[in-house]
Amino acid sequence: GIQVGNGLSGTISQNTMTMQSSGASSVIGISLETGFVSSTITRNNITAFSNNAAGEGGRGITVGTATASSSLTISNNVLTGINGSNWTGFNNSSSMGIAIGMIGTSTTVTTVAGGINLYNNSVNMAGNYTGTGFDGLCLTTALYVGSGASALDVRNNIFRNSLNNQNTTSGAGATSKNYAIYSIAANTAFTTINYNDYYVAGTQGVLGFLTSDRTNLAGIVTGFGGNTNSAAADPQFASATDLSYTTVTSTATVIPSLNSGVTGTGTTVDYTGVTRSATNPDMGAYEFSTTYDLTGASNTTLPGGNYTGMTWTGNTLTFSGNVTIDGTLNMSNGVIDMGANTLTIGSSTASVGGITRTGGSVKGTIKRWFNTSTTSNSVFPLDYGDGSNYVGANISFTGAPTTGGSLTATYHTSGSGTLSDNGGLGYIDAGSAWPGVNFINLSPQYWTISAGDGLAGFTYTIDLTANNMNVNTTNYLYTGVVKRSNNTQAWGWNFSNHTNTTSPSAVPHLGGTGFTSFSDFGVGGNVDNLLPVELASFTANVDKRYVTLNWSTATEQNNVGFDVERRIANTEAWSKLGNVQGHGTSNTVHTYKYEDRNLQTGKYNYRLKQIDNNGNFKYYTLTSLVEVGIPTKYDMSQNYPNPFNPSTKINYDLPFDSKLTIRIFDITGRDMGQIINTVLPAGYYTVEFNASHLASGTYFYNIMADGNNGKQFITTKKMVLIK
Repeated sequence: GIQVGNGLSGTISQNTMTMQSSGASSVIGISLETGFVSSTITRNNITAFSNNAAGEGGRGITVGTATASSSLTISNNVLTGINGSNWTGFNNSSSMGIAIGMIGTSTTVTTVAGGINLYNNSVNMAGNYTGTGFDGLCLTTALYVGSGASALDVRNNIFRNSLNNQNTTSGAGATSKNYAIYSIAANTAFTTINYNDYYVAGTQGVLGFLTSDRTNLAGIVTGFGGNTNSAAADPQFASATDLSYTTVTSTATVIPSLNSGVTGTGTTVDYTGVTRSATNPDMGAYEFSTTYDLTGASNTTLPGGNYTGMTWTGNTLTFSGNVTIDGTLNMSNGVIDMGANTLTIGSSTASVGGITRTGGSVKGTIKRWFNTSTTSNSVFPLDYGDGSNYVGANISFTGAPTTGGSLTATYHTSGSGTLSDNGGLGYIDAGSAWPGVNFINLSPQYWTISAGDGLAGFTYTIDLTANNMNVNTTNYLYTGVVKRSNNTQAWGWNFSNHTNTTSPSAVPHLGGTGFTSFSDFGVGGNVDNLLPVELASFTANVDKRYVTLNWSTATEQNNVGFDVERRIANTEAWSKLGNVQGHGTSNTVHTYKYEDRNLQTGKYNYRLKQIDNNGNFKYYTLTSLVEVGIPTKYDMSQNYPNPFNPSTKINYDLPFDSKLTIRIFDITGRDMGQIINTVLPAGYYTVEFNASHLASGTYFYNIMADGNNGKQFITTKKMVLIK
């Protein structure tokens, strides 16, 4: 390899080195020794430095300058195949990718070495130990920090170790430990340590050591300090020796954290000479130039971070944190679920990224960067929040911004308020477009689009897709985009900004033109449009033969109430059961309940018919069937009403198929006839008894049920007839 000392202002760059040995000492790629200071070691490829001799190992780069102010920058180096049969300690030949505080093949691990900058190096130690491996508890590490190290700045590196000691003759070899980072020095040796990726694999992998083993990223942060932006994820190198990156597909685990390096290290190009991002340089020696093609993936969850590009065609892609795509997002299907996080397209006015969409939507907040150019249909592919209704916004800058910046868009499913704040009128006069027409209704849903990062001096048009907002898909003319500065201000509308609503493929599109500011955007409509109620939930609970319907509304507009309707499953006819009064116009949550009692065994559908004060209505159907099962025991209820005249009802429960008789007796015990005599399957039943032929008085009714399980049920109850 290269051995250098007593040098000043030197550069060691663009060397490719390999060495394999069976000698009785370690093999070294680059050894920086006493007096070598104020120099740069960059863009070197150190590969296959290994030693097959028993108890020996390889070392990629060692630093032992014997000074605490070395002023060395070690950056963009690629280290692979650093290996050996290895040993039980680092002071005698075990393998190390980069070692600070050690000279070449020396067994001294206390050499002074300070003022060292490690930036954007990729270290991959992989495979079995060479030869048969040493039969003992061996130690290896991708980064070693000796006790003489100080003033270390360690950022944007990848340290990966998946070595394995396959020698288990005595069993000790299986307990070997292969570290990503190992430090004898205290954490005060690091002036900065952050934005690194540490990864180990296999049963012998241990993420780090400082005073004790650190088995996860939280342990690294506790032991080493810093590292709040570091990662512990497989960097997915192209191969064990090619530490660049291939296109990530749906079968791979995407590691966007590697796109989340930090600026300020002075490392402006990568190992191959490619210019690094000025805002989000990548970790490791290679700047990413690939996109993440997840074509064909089904439901997938990925971490937040920075991505170069993304193609999504699957069902639901969920991100667990904020995401920046500093390239193009391609969507043709499915949903990207951001939760409470933000999806940012582009990273600056110099790198605005883009979205190509033929289908699909994004739940959550979308941020996009813009420069000082005009644009056409810059899409914000927003989702209603249910994963099935697209409510995107398209912005076209017809007048280019004088200064670039960003737009951030969010869709709200409720909370728009009312038009009552409009000077107390409760409507917006739209007569300048259609004489005599007013906007009297307002959608509960609305969009918030805000300018930021200095975006100013523009004119734009907007197109909003109003799915699931109760805009009439055929009689939609008298609707329009209303606008307000914020949620403390009144909604307004101006004919000079209005464009007529269209409804291609029965999907309403509302628009506006000539706008010069961003804010809240809603939908106003006349009597034929919008939105009596926004239903938040609709559920059913079953208790024996009783069904309780529960529903809630997030907002209500002129809501008179709800008709509750039921039908037997797989039949056509709906029956009205009752009505529940609404709350008129309200922007607060209201809950409702309706009980459907004494049902027979069977399966049922339920729906609500919501009616506004203009007579308009909309159906909300319970998505699941309601099933009333069979009882668990025999029972017969008290008749109701009681006393009665002339009719009453009796409920009875049959847990088994049964031969059933119900008879009536007067107070003397005389048999007055039978109500029912039949064979019935298990279930809940109600029979009506008409006593118009009997005189007033007290009577008894008796049930006798012989079940097909061999059991008999007999009971008697009293009823009172008053004429």
